[in-house]
Amino acid sequence: MNSIEPSPPTANTSKPVYTWDRNASGQVWMAHQAQNYGVDTFYADAWSAPGFMKTNGRDDEGGFLKKDWVAAYVDYLVAYVRAWTVTEGIPLQHVGFVNEPNVVKPYATMQLPGVEGNTTANNGSTVSAADIIRPLAAALKAAKESAVSSVGVSCCEEQGWSLARAMLPGLQSTVDDGALRVITTHAYKGTPGAPDVPLNTSLPVWITENSPIMQRLGFSDVWYDKGQENEGLTWANNLQTALLDGNVSVYLYWIGAGGYGGEVPLVWLHDGNYSVGATYWATAHYSRFIRPGATRVGVDGDDIQSVRTSAFKNTDGSYIIQVVNNINGNVTVSLNAPPAKPRQSRSITKYVTDRDLRLQGFERDAPDLGQPLDTALSPRSLTTFHVQYKYRRDGIFNGGE
Repeated sequence: MNSIEPSPPTANTSKPVYTWDRNASGQVWMAHQAQNYGVDTFYADAWSAPGFMKTNGRDDEGGFLKKDWVAAYVDYLVAYVRAWTVTEGIPLQHVGFVNEPNVVKPYATMQLPGVEGNTTANNGSTVSAADIIRPLAAALKAAKESAVSSVGVSCCEEQGWSLARAMLPGLQSTVDDGALRVITTHAYKGTPGAPDVPLNTSLPVWITENSPIMQRLGFSDVWYDKGQENEGLTWANNLQTALLDGNVSVYLYWIGAGGYGGEVPLVWLHDGNYSVGATYWATAHYSRFIRPGATRVGVDGDDIQSVRTSAFKNTDGSYIIQVVNNINGNVTVSLNAPPAKPRQSRSITKYVTDRDLRLQGFERDAPDLGQPLDTALSPRSLTTFHVQYKYRRDGIFNGGE
């Protein structure tokens, strides 16, 4: 794995020698490109401590962090954060220290005790997540650089929703004292793997990794055929479930663009060309319109699996309504967004993805007459309504709310 401490020290108390290559397998370049496009939320996650800090002596194949190496691992993580924030100028908000702590794989993995599937006690030589979170949070806070001291700790990147739920009791003390800032999880496996009800926590919950790889069906540009995991409508329902049932505030897809092997990228890069997957269009409906800082708002009407609706208010005053139609036929819905204020205009743009359309926009003015707008949803579709308000000054519409 990439490591800023490739050579093991002679002892856990020895002064570490850190090496930062300013590349991180291309991640530094990618982060700067994202920054140039306006991305200002970054988080980092170390999948494992270096092998010499673990019970198995390896970066890969699981293993547990040794108790007498906790301080060294905390120092390692703070140095890693400093490399990104101070040296590279990437404003990290959070850092994690483990990935899928219930698995043992031939890549960087580290186990945690008390996690489902980890039955090895290792004679008490291992540490819990809380044993790492608390000193890591304190070390970050004590850093002299504000770019480092402002970084919070995230945990614990479990494979699925039920696994995250099971770990929460062991993390509660770090929530109570403010050491832990964000709950992170994946949505691959578990009972269930995907959200069913919100996790019992006051912290933000992020799904930091998920994609349709469990059935190994591969890349697909099919919006709907059989309801398989790699189809676009299935992915639209996954996102809607996370927002509606899980109260999730961040959802990250694995991976954005890349080759197709065991992965299912949003954009498949191949032979000097690219192909856009159906999951890309489902993701775009949510990420393009529900902007950072948006707040979920209530929706009147029946919450049924056949037609599923969520709504959000952006910081600019606009509203986003997402409607997934799982019926194999047209459905008419009545949209009654908040009315325009005096000297204000209201417009509604409808964006549709279905078997034939890909994020196709249809705009219409909607002067506030106090009347709902009836509109049709095409079969097996995802429709986004973008409701915008503009003030009129001297006969000219300009500005938002």
